[in-house]
Amino acid sequence: MDKGKFVTGIKELAVIIFKNLKIEIMVLNVIGLILDLIGVILLYRYGILPDNLWQHLIMDNGMSEKDERKHKRWSKTAMIFLILGFVFQLSGTAMQQFQVNNESTFFKQKAILKNLSNDKNMSTGAIGKLKLKYEDNRLFYQLEVKIELEKLDSIDQVIISFRDKQDFEVSDLKLSMIEFSNLITDKMISLKANNSINYPKGNFDKISYWELTFHKK
Repeated sequence: MDKGKFVTGIKELAVIIFKNLKIEIMVLNVIGLILDLIGVILLYRYGILPDNLWQHLIMDNGMSEKDERKHKRWSKTAMIFLILGFVFQLSGTAMQQFQVNNESTFFKQKAILKNLSNDKNMSTGAIGKLKLKYEDNRLFYQLEVKIELEKLDSIDQVIISFRDKQDFEVSDLKLSMIEFSNLITDKMISLKANNSINYPKGNFDKISYWELTFHKK
């Protein structure tokens, strides 16, 4: 199995999970607010007093024992609603913090830089300078090629050949001339290309050096 495709699949699955997690957080917060609202309404209607004050209330207002039990029961129920509402909202906040922490560590992969030595193409005398960066399963490259202007006319493709430590080819990039910007100075021309492609992490790790070649018309 291609490791790059596997990692991409895992990230896509994580995105789905985190989206569902956002919905669950919203549901928890809404439930918590509803429970708190019910608790406040019940508390406003039936109140809550210490046991010793209930006796004074009964004596002053002539409240029956049945009404006393009803008020006590509903006031305690109101407190239960308030506590449950707090628990639901606290759970939503904790899940939201968990989501933020995991997104920051999972999705923000640290960029890996690779500075390679310059390469000279012997047949044309062209000198290439290449910088690589790997991030989120993409290979970012900056290529600068200096070549004599008269030799450029016969070239229609610049090829970057990646090699490993044993001198085996890892992969290559074929860049058409339209991908380059250019700067002409005297008889030399400087070609610059800056782009990114999907690229397996395993192949990037194997790259030890590179070779500059050309495809001629």
